[in-house]
Amino acid sequence: MCSNFDNLYDHFLLKKHFHLSVIPEEQRKNQETRPNDSALIIDAPEQACLLRWGFKPDWSKQLLINARSETVLEKETFAKARNNRCLIPVQAWTEWRKDGVEKHKTRISIEGIECFALGAIRQEDRFCVLTCPPHSQIADIHNRMPILIAPAHYRDWLDSSIPTQELRGLLQTPRNITFTRLEIKPDTGQLPLF
Repeated sequence: MCSNFDNLYDHFLLKKHFHLSVIPEEQRKNQETRPNDSALIIDAPEQACLLRWGFKPDWSKQLLINARSETVLEKETFAKARNNRCLIPVQAWTEWRKDGVEKHKTRISIEGIECFALGAIRQEDRFCVLTCPPHSQIADIHNRMPILIAPAHYRDWLDSSIPTQELRGLLQTPRNITFTRLEIKPDTGQLPLF
């Protein structure tokens, strides 16, 4: 599950890593992106735009911010979006580790990599992050993690002529990767409400 991520807005890094020629001028002040926030996404080779995070299904008041990669091809909810893939350029994502009743915020990034891409699907002006079972290095934090798309696969992922069914190999837990974890301590200066 992915409920926050650090969206990448550094134009130099975006152009260098993702070979972008079109980047929206609008900038968010906060790097951390939460559900329903606008985020920079890449929806075609060399082109980026801003979309809101989370689908709004007719049958729920809650946003669908994540979709399981194992079932996205079968679920009717994602029928219109499953072949509309996009990349989300990030520097890290956040998971919440439970320790009894306490929750600990953990920022996860890839060791030695300053930016990478999450795999997502889009529909109209919204996107939904695809998830998979977690890598063994971070399985103690959460039982899901976002799909990570390697640079060698960016073009195929963005190619709408290739059905997602044919890219099932990219919907897997990554291998041969090392993660960096940073547990973010809560603000101890804040007084409890009750």
